[in-house]
Amino acid sequence: MVPIVVLTARHAESEKVELLNAGADDYVTKPFGTAELAARVAAQLRRTPRRQPDLFIHTDGFSIDFERRIATRDATAIRLTPIEWGLLRALSADPGRVLTHQQLFDAVWGQAYGDVRQYLRVHVTHLRRKIERNPANPSIIITEPGVGYRFNATK
Repeated sequence: MVPIVVLTARHAESEKVELLNAGADDYVTKPFGTAELAARVAAQLRRTPRRQPDLFIHTDGFSIDFERRIATRDATAIRLTPIEWGLLRALSADPGRVLTHQQLFDAVWGQAYGDVRQYLRVHVTHLRRKIERNPANPSIIITEPGVGYRFNATK
């Protein structure tokens, strides 16, 4: 569920009611200040339920049990570093969604230092060697060239 905040120059009450009845969560008329807009968006995001990531994922013979912190490939345990766990958690939180290099870097490292793409390339390569059937032709962690990576969860 994504909140919808309507920005418009229209001031008629009937138009506001029509948009709110059509699904808008809030309504801001011009002119407005950026601080007010930011506060309204933040308020909507606070009220929007967040999707809880799955505690257990199984795809293509690879399983992740986040609650017990266990990863397996064809029932064989895989040892993952804290960074690899962070990458898996970030990527698998919303399977199919592309995360940019910066989003992944922020989710795992939390602060910007060094070359974002180079760090990710190295760690994703190590992770793929551990979890993919064929790391040269990955089916779980997919590269989106020039953008980032996507977790492919096939059932």
